Amino acid sequence: MERKNRIWTVSSKGGVGTSTICVNLARAFAAAGQRVLLVDLDTTSPSLDVLLGVDNAVYDVRDALLGRMSIKDAAVRLPSSPNMYLLCGTLDPAGDLPLTKLDSALCQAEKDLGISVVLLDTHSPGRYAKTIASIVSHTVLVTEPLPLPLYAAEKCGVFMREIDAPNLKMVVNRYDFTAKPVSLCSMIDQVGVPLLGVIAKDEDMAQAQLHGKMAKEGASHNTVCGFRNIAHRLFGQHCPLFSGFKKFDRKKFIG
Repeated sequence: MERKNRIWTVSSKGGVGTSTICVNLARAFAAAGQRVLLVDLDTTSPSLDVLLGVDNAVYDVRDALLGRMSIKDAAVRLPSSPNMYLLCGTLDPAGDLPLTKLDSALCQAEKDLGISVVLLDTHSPGRYAKTIASIVSHTVLVTEPLPLPLYAAEKCGVFMREIDAPNLKMVVNRYDFTAKPVSLCSMIDQVGVPLLGVIAKDEDMAQAQLHGKMAKEGASHNTVCGFRNIAHRLFGQHCPLFSGFKKFDRKKFIG
């Protein structure tokens, strides 16, 4: 069965901002009127609850997958956005999280909560990769414009193609538009994955996240536009890469 609007954010190197991309994409979808469910599947360092300022979660993804609680009852509705829900993550050192039940749980959540977009956040693809790849519609590989993250993204891209991760695209995070830029074309050539979007290096957003705020509440205009553009493109809408950006020379960064 085809699964629409299920988006998997992944990287193969910690610290590149995969979870940041996930939560702010969710905010962009919610701002466009979509009802969004975030599911934290990072079993080594789950952090979506921290990024979203959630401190009242009682249940997590393990409870939902083991049938102790439905996702409808386990998910936390975010007070900052009535269109957003979060299913918190859990540590899983033994690797026994029953993700074979994830698809049916998500189908039920989509029905019960009226969810139109699901975002699944992981760190490295890991042992659950094939299972996740089989139930999502889009795969977003997050990297930074630095040698080590790009090398890791290249290797991750090869693996994701081997497991047939659907609609694999790359997001470049923390791109410094004020410095002499790394060519986006050179990054596409190295990683071998089509470019979905670019998010600027933004110290305002970094500080806002320390207080559980998202891009719209504490980021620059161009950062907010970056997430909005990615959301549009994931929905198959025509949207130029830097649509809406201010004081921006497109030719300087593409070549």
